[in-house]
Amino acid sequence: MERDKRAAVKGRHVLVFPLPAQGHINPMLQFSKRLAAKGIKVTLITTSSYLMAMQEEQALPTSINLEPIFDGFREGERAASVDDYLECFTTTAPGSLAEVIKKHSSTENPPRCLIYDTLLPWALDVAQDSGIYNAATFSLNPVQLVLYITMSFKGSYPGAYDLVFSRFSNIEKATWVLWNVFDDLEDEVGSLVIDRL
Repeated sequence: MERDKRAAVKGRHVLVFPLPAQGHINPMLQFSKRLAAKGIKVTLITTSSYLMAMQEEQALPTSINLEPIFDGFREGERAASVDDYLECFTTTAPGSLAEVIKKHSSTENPPRCLIYDTLLPWALDVAQDSGIYNAATFSLNPVQLVLYITMSFKGSYPGAYDLVFSRFSNIEKATWVLWNVFDDLEDEVGSLVIDRL
């Protein structure tokens, strides 16, 4: 039975595109490993600079293909602030992502879906323009998301407000929406968080 399932997904290819930050890449990398273990070809897309840092820090699984994109900064260049980086990244990365999708679309195993971080809502538009499915992925579970929203309203992280709410700018257009969660965690932790709010 398991062999039949693997045969059914063999030849499937997905692109996985997390925000280039440790707390976003790690959950997407773990998810990518699970997909690859099921026989799906997975290509993880991240910026050239982050890809180099990942290769230096950890042994990356050979079951996952890695694809760099240009984030607007050449080797050795740095943004003055996180806001400057995100502005440049948001301007440069959509075109670079479209090029990666186009490159892989001309192979014998073209991608069928872009699994993207909800903090990159423009990735949905790139996927739709490229004619592939998309899956918006929340690396936070719903309880954590409520905490971030609460903190941004309270002024703890002023720059987080726009970033947190941009996740929902086009979510209704997504082919699928994925959450990093399981029921037992939500029941227990959700009660604790609600009691403290």
